Order: sequence, then C-alpha cells, then structure tokens
Amino acid sequence: MVKRYTDRWFDICVLPEEARRECKDFLEVADERDFQRSLNALKGVECDDRSKVLLRALIYNGSGMLREAVGMLEDYGEENDLYCTYNLLRLYNALGERKKVLECFERLSGVEKDRKMELFIENERGKLFSNESSFGEALDKFTRVIEGGVELADLYLEGMGYNNAGTVYLNIGNYEHAKRCFERSLELDTKLGDERGITIDRLNIGDVFKRLGLWREAERSLMEAVELSRSLDPYNNAGIVGECFINLGEIALLETDSDKAEGRFREGIGFAEPFNDLELIARGNLGLAAIMINRRDFREAEDFLEAAFEASREIKSRKYEAEVYALRGSLMEKRGKLYEALQNHGLASMIFRNINDRYNAAAASEAAGRVYLALGDNEKALEHLKRAREDYVAISYYDLRSIDELIRKASQS
Repeated sequence: MVKRYTDRWFDICVLPEEARRECKDFLEVADERDFQRSLNALKGVECDDRSKVLLRALIYNGSGMLREAVGMLEDYGEENDLYCTYNLLRLYNALGERKKVLECFERLSGVEKDRKMELFIENERGKLFSNESSFGEALDKFTRVIEGGVELADLYLEGMGYNNAGTVYLNIGNYEHAKRCFERSLELDTKLGDERGITIDRLNIGDVFKRLGLWREAERSLMEAVELSRSLDPYNNAGIVGECFINLGEIALLETDSDKAEGRFREGIGFAEPFNDLELIARGNLGLAAIMINRRDFREAEDFLEAAFEASREIKSRKYEAEVYALRGSLMEKRGKLYEALQNHGLASMIFRNINDRYNAAAASEAAGRVYLALGDNEKALEHLKRAREDYVAISYYDLRSIDELIRKASQS
C-alpha cells in the first residue's frame, strides 16, 4: 500500500521528538485530512501543552484556516519557542505578512537549532525572496536546501527545494529549468510514496507544458492531478483541483473552445470560493472576462475584470493587476478605442517586465504591436513585435508562427 504523507506531517509541523512518539497514532488519522475527525482524535493524545497547540494549529492549517492557526500559536505566547516560532514563520509567509516574517527570523536567530531546522528556515527565506520577486536570492536559498537535503539524505527536504526552485524558474520564464525541477520533485515524491506531493508535481508540470504551448501534454498532466487529488480527498484538496481547472480553462481558451473554457473556469472558481482563494478567483474571473470579450459581451467582461482587479489588489498581486490591464487593452481593441488599448497594453507590459514575467511581457508587447499595425504605424509595430519575439525565444516558447506572421506584415512598409 502506498503511504500518503504521514511522515510529512512531522516535517510540516516540525514537532519536538518526544511529541512525535506520542502523536504517531493521531498523525495516522490526520493523514486523512478529515478536519472534524482529526480534532476528535486529538482529544485522545497525551502530550505536553505545546505539542497540543502545534497539532491543533496543524489541523487548521491543513484545512486552509491559516488565520485561525496563527491565532492559536500567537495565543500560546512563548516567544522564543523554536517550534511555535517556526510554524508561525511558515504561516506568516503564506499570508504575505512581511513584517511578521522578519520578526520571526529575528527570534529564530537567537535559538539553538539543528541542521535540518536551519534548512527549513532557509527555505522560508527563499519563499520570502520569491514573494518579493528577488528571484536570484530565492534560487540561492532553494539551492542550499537541495544541497542540504542531499547532504542529510533527506528526500523530503531535497524535493521541497526542487519544487520551490521550479516555481522560481516558472516565474522568470525559464520553463525548461522549471520542468526539470518539477520532474525531479516528482521522482522524489514517488520514492516517498507522497501522493499529495505527486499531485502537486503533476499540476506544476502541466502548468509548464501549458506555457510552452504543449497543450495535449498539459491537459494530460493536469487531469492526472485532478484524479489523484479526488482519490485523496476532494474537499481538503480543493485548491489543487481548482487550480487544475483554471489551467484547463486557460488551455481551452487558447484553443478557442470558449464553451469548454467557460465551464472549466466556473468549476475552478467553484472550488476556490468556499476557501476564499483570491488568487484562483482572480485567475478564473480573468478567464471569464477574456471569453466575454471574444463574445463581445463587454458589460459582463467589465464585471469580471473588476472582480479580478479587486482580488488582485487584496492579495497585492502585481501579476494579476497587469493581466487585468492586458485584458482591458483587448477590450478596448474590440471597441475600436485603439489609443486606450495601447495605454493598457503598455501598463501591462511595464508591470510584467518589472516582475520578470517574460511570457506575459512578450504577450503584452505582441498585443501592442498588433494595435500599432492597425493604426498603420509599422515602425512602432515592428519594434514591439521584435521585442516580443526575443522574449518568446528566451523562454523556449514552442509556437512562434503567430508572432512571425505579424512581423512579416509589419515589415511590409
């Protein structure tokens, strides 16, 4: 029988050794990610108060209730406790609370810890750098985690480092490196028998294929992730399922199957809304806005864009804010307001370049080039289209036929 991720609960929660021994039976129950059953099982665990707090916070964290988990650990109140502080660090990082994250790093600097804990903390530093788009520093930290995992013969740590490094490469448009990292993470999770980790790896690999324009491969990997996630527990893995459907919607949209895309996006939002997953809600609304723009249902498109913009502002995401501008540029194109279209495409391109998102920066430059062509300014069109092509080539984008055709037209001055 393939184990799920009981051993990873130890790593995720980072419990003291004595608590691990006492909590083994409980963790077998928590492994199923059944919120109420886990809480009931916790009542029968005999361990110290600190471990009880850690375990209760773990249950809430695993069910997506991060704020509640933070409240429990903050109320515990032992400022220099290694385990509580580390788990608070992870939660604050996930919530994007930079000031609190830095406070946790400061507290942890004065606490004695072993090599493994040092690597977990280093991983959180990498996440902080990644969240702030300091991708070089982030990769440096994740490389140290990978090397530390190899040094300690710890497959979980090594895989965690590869997965996070893959995400950084994905963000900077180096899709071949991202693919290699996610494939290595998949190998390690398979060795561990970690079904949830395998599911996330499949999702990430599907995302890479999507960005490379390899849509059949992307769909296959994403559907494998959906089926794996449903076999675990569809409710507690709703975020993974939701993200898969959003990706599948984006692929269907690229293939111009708007009815299929609309269904996928609505499914994705349906999984995201009960957990207030604003990132997926933003992506789903962006997808629906794109469909409505193509259908020339401009009023509904504006409503979806506004919903996406609100979600992006709430999570402080420059990326999704830029995507709103990009789609608003397309909307203005459809309405014949070409100068307003250029203004929005320009804002989108500027933000995407600032956050090192070369794929979307290329798409925004391509869109601006297309508008300049429509205005008859072939020189400006060619400038933007060549820049777009350079970005596509840099990220090894699979299909250059569309951009090459636009460059051919712009060259015929």
